[in-house]
Amino acid sequence: MKRFSLRWQLTALLVAITGVTILALCITARSELIKAGVREAQSSLLQKSIFAAKSSKVNQVLTPKDAQILSEEQGEALAARVTYILKDGTVTADSKAENGHLAEHSNRPEVKNALLGRATSVMRYSTTLERDFIYAAAPIIDHQDPVAVIRLSVPLETIVRSLESSIRRVYIVGGLCFILIISVVYIVGSRLESDTTATVFALTELAAGNILSPPPNFSFRAFDSIWNILRTLRNVVDKRADLLASIERDLDAILMTITDGVILVDSSDKIIRINGAARNLLDLDKKNVIGLSIPEAVFSAEFQRFVRNAGARGKPLSGTIAFHGSSEKLFQISSHRLKDFDSTFVGTLFVFSEVTHIRRLENVRSDFVANVSHELKTPVTSIKGFVETLLGGGVDDEKDITRFLGIISAQTDRLHAIIEDLLSLSRLEEGQRKRTMHLVRSRLRPIIEASVRECAARADARNISLVFECSPTVDAYVNPGLLEQALVNLIDNAIKYSLEGGRVEVIATEGQRDLTITVQDNGIGIEKKHLSRIFERFYRVDKGRSRDVGGTGLGLSIVKHIAQAHGGFATVESHPGKGSAFSIHLTQPAAEESLQANGQDFMETSRRM
Repeated sequence: MKRFSLRWQLTALLVAITGVTILALCITARSELIKAGVREAQSSLLQKSIFAAKSSKVNQVLTPKDAQILSEEQGEALAARVTYILKDGTVTADSKAENGHLAEHSNRPEVKNALLGRATSVMRYSTTLERDFIYAAAPIIDHQDPVAVIRLSVPLETIVRSLESSIRRVYIVGGLCFILIISVVYIVGSRLESDTTATVFALTELAAGNILSPPPNFSFRAFDSIWNILRTLRNVVDKRADLLASIERDLDAILMTITDGVILVDSSDKIIRINGAARNLLDLDKKNVIGLSIPEAVFSAEFQRFVRNAGARGKPLSGTIAFHGSSEKLFQISSHRLKDFDSTFVGTLFVFSEVTHIRRLENVRSDFVANVSHELKTPVTSIKGFVETLLGGGVDDEKDITRFLGIISAQTDRLHAIIEDLLSLSRLEEGQRKRTMHLVRSRLRPIIEASVRECAARADARNISLVFECSPTVDAYVNPGLLEQALVNLIDNAIKYSLEGGRVEVIATEGQRDLTITVQDNGIGIEKKHLSRIFERFYRVDKGRSRDVGGTGLGLSIVKHIAQAHGGFATVESHPGKGSAFSIHLTQPAAEESLQANGQDFMETSRRM
């Protein structure tokens, strides 16, 4: 349905009101003019009748012929119909009709009053002429008694006709007033519409957050006040918007720097805010999840179950859940219900952090304590048993005593080796933490030669070929003593797990900014499931074989920490039945990197596996 503008609505309304009002006024004015004309005509006609009655002679009035002549003369002179009526109501003369044609008039109200001696004027309907007339009757007195009545009459339409020009002027003036008022209303409505349109536009711009344009020239001062109020309101809104934007930026900055995942959902469990840590932890980096529910955004049954429980219980909740995404993760998660100022529930805040590494470290620590206890308990138990045997005097053969003492000595050496390796690891970790490793530019070939030379006898004893490849010009920023011990551990390990007649190779490969030293054998190899834990302390692939070939179970862990102390890392590649390749990867700095202290404390590292 078409809606008209304010101007036309206002104009139409006022046209209707003004039209009806002016029409009513015109009708009322016409009626009052007619009433005034009638009153004036009655008064004038009454005076004329009285004057005519006084000037009439009784003899003439009583004689019909003379009365007729007199009535006609008076009618022409007075511009009215003149009728003479006798005391008994008989009409003796009429200026407009023969008396024979007129009925008896004694019952006429004006005649009755005149016969009673009172001059009277009335307006009434004439049944004879079937029209409205104004009548005025006055008594003709003879010796103080009314002997006849003279009556003057004028048709009402004559009076109305005489007033037509005045009535016409009333309607003309009313029409002109109507046109003037409508013109004024149209002009005022147009200006009011213009001012209203400008104000509505300003409100629309204000709601849209746009800058208000300069105020137009309003036709009404009230709109200037409204515009000033709008500008003040806009300034307040801008300040509040700036404040909210600042708070929003600060909140985003805080959320982005928080390492814990943060998700905020509304009362209908739709996500309204999520930080970068949560996206990374839940594998949502490229997914737009704002406005989605948790089940739509996070494809994790345990996560969804926790969210449902948090909503169902209606109180803070915490726990540990597993997340199966791109990798297996453990989350420590908690929920907090949010309420506004009137304690109305508005949403829930979920905060979670990954504890996978912490749990793994806890497991490693638990395994480490168990392994250390086991590794120390075995030689201690052996030593204690042989000492008790010797102290008990149960052995007399000097050869047995010597053999027992040899076993005690070997187990003591094993205890010493384990303790030394543990202390070495502790010193390496302390050096990494305090960054006290001292690196010097050294030729790599002499370090590799020294490592190979130290292991040569053990290789010869098993008929294993031990060779190395390294350019004489290759140099690196290293701690020579620590690097040599790491290589000795790797070479010794390769010899132990190679078959007799096998081959062990030490190969140094130089890149643009890195250096790799690989110790490769063609021994029994390692299954894939063990590779991720091979550098852990006391981790053994085959515990029985490891104890047979000797070693503390800490050698590879020491290698890893030495590589890390150099700013590098250690890796392993292996295939069962084909051999293994352990590598130390070193990243070379652009210039010598010296960190406060030398590495003498790290020189005494274990030469045992």
